[in-house]
Amino acid sequence: MSYILDALKKSQEERAAINQELPAVFSEGNDKASASGLGVVVLILVLVLAILGLVYYLSVQSFSQVESDILYLETEPQLVPKPVMTEQVIEPREVVTLDERVDKYTPQTITEPIISKGVVEERKLPPLTSLRKIPVLVINSHIYSGLASKRSVTINNKSQREGDYLTSEILLKEITPKGIVIEVDGWPLSISRQQGWQPIP
Repeated sequence: MSYILDALKKSQEERAAINQELPAVFSEGNDKASASGLGVVVLILVLVLAILGLVYYLSVQSFSQVESDILYLETEPQLVPKPVMTEQVIEPREVVTLDERVDKYTPQTITEPIISKGVVEERKLPPLTSLRKIPVLVINSHIYSGLASKRSVTINNKSQREGDYLTSEILLKEITPKGIVIEVDGWPLSISRQQGWQPIP
């Protein structure tokens, strides 16, 4: 144990001797020198940043100048040939007095009457008493095919085919591409698949 204590004392004495031999590194004079060194470093950094900023500014200016020169080159006006002037002879017009114009363009009387020979189609709707027999018809689905056997329609949520009776007096005569044709009291009536039928009061 005494051996360890002796070694510790010896190391402390050696440390004290070394500290007395070396002068203090940090003193007042050294603090001033380090502060002035720090000022020089800051000054150098500011100068470097200023130079970099100047170089960047000049490069941007030169790039924009080159870009404007390119735009100017691209937008140079094209030379368009001048139009050739041709002479056109204008002939004098004939002067017509009002009386001559009236005589020249007087309408002639037509002796034969014009008769149109168009065909007039009569619109055939069932009478009002027959129309009142038709109940509400809502077409839920509509399937049309070129084959009559494949046509079907759902009216008021009930599947129907051509030839079926919707009521005792209303026959589903035909399923067309646009809707259906029913027959009431022997009268045909077309009904659109989108509109259906609302009863007449």
